[in-house]
Amino acid sequence: MATRTGKLLEKLRVWCATEHGRKAVVARFVGVSRQAVSNWLSGRQRLTGEQALALSELLNARSYANPPLKLDSKTAAERKADLIKVARQKQK
Repeated sequence: MATRTGKLLEKLRVWCATEHGRKAVVARFVGVSRQAVSNWLSGRQRLTGEQALALSELLNARSYANPPLKLDSKTAAERKADLIKVARQKQK
């Protein structure tokens, strides 16, 4: 897969294969079910733009966070509001 989404999903597969990479953690962070995460990985379901942004945020932040992120600190709705705010600021 050469698409950005394909690269993101490949990164997710690698992350989920690690000791701490759990589909439930991804699901909670993005605001979807564990089954949705499994469906993304198997190709049965596509990510929405918002889900892809949240997933990218998780994977990139987890790569650089030291100590690891506390994933329960914000809800999916709060993260979505943050992403919209950043997008609006970039448009100015």
